[in-house]
Amino acid sequence: MSSTLETIFNLTLQTLRAIPDPISSAVIGIVCEIWNAVQQTSQNKHQLRLLFQRVCETLCSLKVPQNYGDESIQKAVDFLVRALGNILQFVVSEQRRPFLRSMLSANDLKLKIEEHERHIWTACLGFQNAALLSANRKLDDLWAQINSHQNQQNAIAAQQLAIAQDTSDKLRMLRSAIASTTFLDELLTTLQADPTHMLTAMQAVLEREETGKMELRSEERDFLKAGVRRLESQMKGKKVEVKSWTVTSFEMERGFLLGSDITSTIRVGRWLGSTVGILELKSSETVLKVVESLDSLRSMRIQGLLGASTTDSPPFLLLPYMPDNVLDYLQKTQAPDYLRLVTEIARGLDYLHSRDPPVAHGAIRPATVYVDSQGGPKLTCTGISVSELVVPDADTELSLHSALAFWRAPELMDISSPATPAGDIYSYGLLLSSMLGVLKDMHSDPPFDGDALLQKLIDPCINPDPAARPSAGKLLEMISGVNPALHEGDLFSSQASLDFDEIPRSVAERWRVVPTARRAYGVVRDGYDPVYLATQPIDGLSENPLRRLSFEIRCHDQGAERTTALPQDGAYAWIEAALRRTVQSGSERNSVEVNLEEEAPGGWRGHLIGPTRFEVVRCPFADSTPRTHRMTFDHQHPFVQLAKKGDRITLHPKAIVCRFPGWMCFIYSAEVHVVSEW
Repeated sequence: MSSTLETIFNLTLQTLRAIPDPISSAVIGIVCEIWNAVQQTSQNKHQLRLLFQRVCETLCSLKVPQNYGDESIQKAVDFLVRALGNILQFVVSEQRRPFLRSMLSANDLKLKIEEHERHIWTACLGFQNAALLSANRKLDDLWAQINSHQNQQNAIAAQQLAIAQDTSDKLRMLRSAIASTTFLDELLTTLQADPTHMLTAMQAVLEREETGKMELRSEERDFLKAGVRRLESQMKGKKVEVKSWTVTSFEMERGFLLGSDITSTIRVGRWLGSTVGILELKSSETVLKVVESLDSLRSMRIQGLLGASTTDSPPFLLLPYMPDNVLDYLQKTQAPDYLRLVTEIARGLDYLHSRDPPVAHGAIRPATVYVDSQGGPKLTCTGISVSELVVPDADTELSLHSALAFWRAPELMDISSPATPAGDIYSYGLLLSSMLGVLKDMHSDPPFDGDALLQKLIDPCINPDPAARPSAGKLLEMISGVNPALHEGDLFSSQASLDFDEIPRSVAERWRVVPTARRAYGVVRDGYDPVYLATQPIDGLSENPLRRLSFEIRCHDQGAERTTALPQDGAYAWIEAALRRTVQSGSERNSVEVNLEEEAPGGWRGHLIGPTRFEVVRCPFADSTPRTHRMTFDHQHPFVQLAKKGDRITLHPKAIVCRFPGWMCFIYSAEVHVVSEW
C-alpha cells in the first residue's frame, strides 16, 4: 500500500499546484504535514493510511476556481484548511496515544475516521460550489462518487481490511509482550503513567470484563494479567484496591465542554463506546466524598454515577451523557411540558432536603439541571462547590465565580459559606425566572399561559429572608393545588425493611438503580387486568442479580359517596405486582408470569393474589383522596429472591366489586426502582 499511497499523494500535489497561491500553498503545506505524520505512525497505521488515501482522492477532485479572490472562495478554503488541520491533529494524537488506551478504544477509531472523511467531503463540495466552475457537472461527479453503491462497497471492504490488518499487528505485539518480559516493560513504559495508576487501570478493565460489561480477546486479557503481575512485582507486592466504580483515563477520552453556558463544567467524553459526561475535580478526596454521597442518593431526579477516578490527574467523575440543560431543552422543544419540569425539579430538591441529615445541592442553575431523552429533568453536581472544580486558569475561575454569583442567595455571597436548603430554594426561584423568560420568548404563538403560576412560585422563593422562603415540599403543595394529578414526594428506596447499614459496603457499592416511571391517569374497573407499568429486563452480575425493589404509587378508589359497601363486605381497590419471564416452548419464546406460590411456598405472609400476583398496595377503603404509597422489598423478600436476570416486574391496578357496583381503582402514577448487583 505504501507505493500506491505515495503515487496518490504525488497526484494530489499536482492537482493542488494547478490552483493559484495562496490557496495551493495553504492546502499543500498541511497535506504534506499529514503525509509525514502518517509515515511515522506505528499504531493503527493501516486505517490512518487509508484515511489519508481517501483524503487525497477527494482533493484530486478540486479544480482551478474561476472567481479567484472571491470572498466565498476564501471562506471555503478556510473551512477546507480547518478540516485538514483537524485530520493532522487526529493523526498526531493517534501517533502519541499510549498503547493501552489505543487498545481499549479501538472501536471508537472507526467512528472518528468516518467523521473526518465526512468533513473533508463537505469541505471539498463547498469549495467546488463556491468556485462556480463552468464545468458544473464536476460537482455532480462528486455527489455521484459519494452516492455510488460500488464506491461505498469498495470503501467498506477497504476499511474492514485495514481494521483486520491493524488488529493482527496489535495481537502480534500483545503475544510478544506476554512472551517477553523485556518487551512487556517497553510497552508499559510507553504508558508514561504512575505504576499505581497503570495497575489500577488494568485491574479495573479486567474486573469489567469478568462482570460482562466489556469483551476482551484472549490476547488482550492475558496481556493485562501479565501487566498486573509485572507491575505488582516492580512495586514489591503492593496491592491496589479497585472499587467497583473505578474508571481511568486509559479507558476514556475527554472532549469539549458541554453547552455554551459559561457556568458549564461538564465535559463530553467517550467510554466503552458510548458518549458520557466528565466532571473534573481538584482532589481525589472530593471524588471520594461525592461518590459516597451519591451512593446514598437513590432518586431518578438525581443524576447517577457511571464511574470515577481518584488516580488520574485531575481526578474525575463519569456521568450519563445528557446534551441539553433545562434552558436548551425549552428552546429546542416545540411544546415542552414546563409544569412537569417545574414539578420534577422541586421533587428532586424535596428528596435532597428531606434526607437525614438534609442534603443541600448548593449549585442550582441551568448548567446543573439536565433533561433526559424522556423529558425528565435531573439534578447534577449535587453537593459540589465551585472551589472543588478544575478550571483552566485564574481568569476563567474569576469569570466562573462572577457568573455563579447571580445564582446565589444573598446570604451566601461569600463563596466559603456552606450550602443550605434555603439557598437552593432561592436558586430554584431564579431558575424558574429564567425558564419563564425562555417560555415567553420562544412560545409566543400561541401565547404562553403559565406566567401566573410560575410567578406565584418565583416570588416567595426569591424572598431576601431565608426563613420566609417556602420549603420544597410546600412548593409541591402549591403546584398540586393547580394540578391535583401531580404527585408530591419522592421514592425513598433507601428505606428498606432491612437496615441498609447491615449490608457490607463492599457489596452495597456494587448495587445499581434502574428507575422506571409512568405518569398516566387511568381508571380500572372490576374484571379488567391492564399492565400499568413494566420495567426493563433485570440485568446484573449473576443469574439472580436483584437486590431490592422499591415502589411509589399514587392511587385511590372511588370514594364513600359512590358506594354503600362496608369494610367487611370485601370490596376494595389495590395494586398488584407480577414477575414476567420469557420461556422457551418448542420453537417459540413466550412471556409468562412466574408462579410465586409454587416457587416459594409459605413465604408470602398472606399477600398473594392468586398464584402469580403479589399485593403491593391496598387503597384506603372508600377514600377518594389521591395518596402516594411507598413499599420496599429488601434482598430477603421472596419476590426479590425469585427474580432472575431477564425478568420484568409489572404493575396491575385492580378493583373488586362483589355485590356493590361502581367500585374502581384510580391511578395517577407509579415508579419502580430496580436495584441489582453488578
